Amino acid sequence: MKKGFFAKFAVSATACILACSCLAACGGETRTVYELPHYDGTEYTGTSDKPNQTDLWRRNNCEVKTGSYGDPQIFDNTQRDGYYYHYYGTTARRTKTFLDDDWEFMGEVVETDGQNDQWAVEVVYDDETEKYYLFTSGTPEEAGTGIDKALVVYVSDIPEGPFKHVDYTDPQSVGAENVRQIDTTAHPSRHVKTMVFDPDALREKMIELCPDLMGRTPKKYQTFIDPSPYVDENGDKYLYFTWLINPNVIFGVKMKNWLTPDISTLKPLTVCGYYTVQDYYDKSRDLVRKEAGLAVNEGAQVVKHNDKYYLIYSFADSTSRAYTIAQAVGDTAMGPFRKLTEDEGHIVLSCDYGRYEKLSGSGHHGYFKVGEKEYLAYHRNVTYGEPSERQVCFEELHWVAAKDKDGNDLDVLVSNGPTCTTQPRFDSEAEYVDISEDGKISLKNGKFEKGSAVKWLNDGLVTHSTFVNQGFFDKYVQETVVTADSTFKLDFGEERAVRGVMIYESKWKDKAFRKIKNIVFNCVEDGKEKSYYIAELNIDEKQAFTTNALGDVSGTVWGYAVYAEFGELNVKSIEFTVELPEGQSAVAVSEIAVIGKRKGVA
Repeated sequence: MKKGFFAKFAVSATACILACSCLAACGGETRTVYELPHYDGTEYTGTSDKPNQTDLWRRNNCEVKTGSYGDPQIFDNTQRDGYYYHYYGTTARRTKTFLDDDWEFMGEVVETDGQNDQWAVEVVYDDETEKYYLFTSGTPEEAGTGIDKALVVYVSDIPEGPFKHVDYTDPQSVGAENVRQIDTTAHPSRHVKTMVFDPDALREKMIELCPDLMGRTPKKYQTFIDPSPYVDENGDKYLYFTWLINPNVIFGVKMKNWLTPDISTLKPLTVCGYYTVQDYYDKSRDLVRKEAGLAVNEGAQVVKHNDKYYLIYSFADSTSRAYTIAQAVGDTAMGPFRKLTEDEGHIVLSCDYGRYEKLSGSGHHGYFKVGEKEYLAYHRNVTYGEPSERQVCFEELHWVAAKDKDGNDLDVLVSNGPTCTTQPRFDSEAEYVDISEDGKISLKNGKFEKGSAVKWLNDGLVTHSTFVNQGFFDKYVQETVVTADSTFKLDFGEERAVRGVMIYESKWKDKAFRKIKNIVFNCVEDGKEKSYYIAELNIDEKQAFTTNALGDVSGTVWGYAVYAEFGELNVKSIEFTVELPEGQSAVAVSEIAVIGKRKGVA
């Protein structure tokens, strides 16, 4: 089906007419409703329900078998040139829409100058110098240097580069204030001139901070990866990175400017397996459950929210199916940070810690915003269960008001993924977005399961995982569960231009719905009230459920939803009925999304 197919739908008085006196969604009212021509995603062939990426939809396509986009950073340069940049390795691409066909490949952006590899590129812009700084780690091609994955920085006047190596011995390259004296006898490799840290000063400070760990690696040059620059609200600059040792340590350092770190501020922020660095020093036996016995903490980024600092990082291993994104929280940009427990929402995104049968290796994120909404870019394996080529994916993020282990208020970052199913488009160029949170949801008739509520239906949170964070999800990220056929109403209180609706499946296989019935759109046309209906939307069981080796249903597919797209309607409210399947005592809906025009868009 070609892009633009959906636009061919037209809603008119020539549509089929149903004289309705008993339609469940009408709540017993007698009125005429008009059958609504629509597309429901079922006309595509093959195993995919993927629509062409359109003005309404997007999808992380798990069927893509080419390309490699590991360790993504999405750099927001929209205030300067209108583009978001995706950096990966030594290359970049840019976009305004995040749709597959709209990425513009920028080619090689880094003059590697003898570097053998580049790990986890991240870029930051500096308002004072009006330059772009690209941080990465790499190993020289030159043999016998002893340098393995040292932190380096490149500079450019424009985001697409070329980014050029700096030379810390050359005032024309770095400025007189950043010039460094290097003992070329002790450090004969020319690549020492390009390293962010003075190796002698760094080694001295790390012996002071981590004498036991440094004793295991008596090397001249330590191995560092995944540098991430961060600018605080007051303008202070920080750099975060990972020390490759067992267990990994994430460090932070305050920067005098983007070329010179203040070595006196260097500080370990996390140690793999431990809730805090102090727990490591104290040899605590209270270990982070999913990290116990692992070595990896990497890919750190810091986000500030409500006066708290969230260090978001990955653990397990990029070659592992269970690669996972998690969070720690602190009161300053340099901590001290404490990793959350699972009951507090420790894990931000994971392929059910290796248990989701369609996706694997989801990790190493890039945080970014589009308007006021927040998103996560991450990579995952193209080939399930294998350390294969990687593709970049995107998920929406939400802050959930919760309680920490001591009963204090704490906002926690929650993602709506990972997914490989059809989702609402989210970029700044999108005319139509999910507007469901603008409406008031209510139960017209039916029966809630004890403890359930209607508020979970349009809170923006899509449930998915059944193996991680369950204590947290049971409190804060729930589904609306009913024990009988039940009709819901989403009332916008005003007319809204609407072109689509999605209703998300339960994460629990024994509470999964099979169909949504009697979807009624109460509209205004030419100043008069008029209603349209879709009789039912049925799930595609091959798309909705995962199966085990015996062919039995083992779970529901994360982020799966029934959906419909149609010509634009001027909608005041939407009603729909959830049918209790035969043999089930309860049925649940995770979320509803309504695809309508942003407020303020004509």
